[in-house]
Amino acid sequence: MTPTSNLQQWKQLYQKAEEFKALAPWEWMFDSDLFGVVNPDTGEIGYCCIMGSLGEYYAMTLYKGSRGLHSYFRLAEAADDREIAIERFLEQECIKVSFENREDLKKKDRDLIKQLGLKFRGAGNWPLFRDYSAGWFPWYLEEDQVSFLCTALDQAMVVANRMRNDEKLLYPPDENENQFLVRVPSKKGKSLEWHDEWRIPEPYRIYPTSILAIDNARIQKILNIAKPVTNTLEFGWFHIHEGVMDDSGRPFYPLMNIAVETESKMIVFQDLMSPTEKYSKVIPNLLRMIESLKIIPGELRVNREEMFYILEEVCNILNIELLYHPHLNDIDVAKRELFKVMGLH
Repeated sequence: MTPTSNLQQWKQLYQKAEEFKALAPWEWMFDSDLFGVVNPDTGEIGYCCIMGSLGEYYAMTLYKGSRGLHSYFRLAEAADDREIAIERFLEQECIKVSFENREDLKKKDRDLIKQLGLKFRGAGNWPLFRDYSAGWFPWYLEEDQVSFLCTALDQAMVVANRMRNDEKLLYPPDENENQFLVRVPSKKGKSLEWHDEWRIPEPYRIYPTSILAIDNARIQKILNIAKPVTNTLEFGWFHIHEGVMDDSGRPFYPLMNIAVETESKMIVFQDLMSPTEKYSKVIPNLLRMIESLKIIPGELRVNREEMFYILEEVCNILNIELLYHPHLNDIDVAKRELFKVMGLH
């Protein structure tokens, strides 16, 4: 957050937020009414979600491209499962403006409002801007995010006003549910003109394919030293709900990669990972566990879809039956016990 670099841009963002709050589009829109806005500077689409139809929490979330849209749907799918919903909430990729009470703002937010000469009064009337990146604490916006969120709020008000008179505005024209109305800019002189387009989101893979490389020499060594057994292991991860600081100054939620032997209920492996390590360490951690135990389990149960796909090939080579389920009982128990010891919920 570098407010002194462009105070005018920040002031404009606060003004747009006030206009958006006054419009109150949540009175006729739902958080399932998604639409896109193209970033004029990068060409990336931000997907807008207007929240507040239940009258409890007012906000607009701008999901970052296809990866952000994917995080929206994963969170929506988990709405009825609190534990999974918390995990997926921590994996959102978005920027957000919400309307909060004064005490919900940090000193840095209040200082900026004062510096801009703005005043807000009353509960739920204080704009709060935050970046959400998977595994990281909600954080202050960068200058380019300020600019795009300001543009997105402007276009969201255009779409909301139109939708008040046309409740089918966001219905795809050819019933393809994978299409979204997107507001697209085109330059006309020094200004921008906006028009509608129906677009299918770009495909998105949640993990990079480069991490799937198999170390064949290491695999062969494992096959020579480790004994195949019929044992079942649960192998998964979960976020620790307590922040750790990294060199950037932004705290993150560490991930606990853990394995439990289902018959003995013993924890046989654990490793703490940062958000930048979680995908690249899945295969090495599995191999490290097998090397340490000197056994190859007959069955491996994982609690993340992406973990399933990352491990699929190596498990085939090692003749391990690989299964996915979002809830693994022994890992869930280990998580609750750990959180109890740490005083977390």
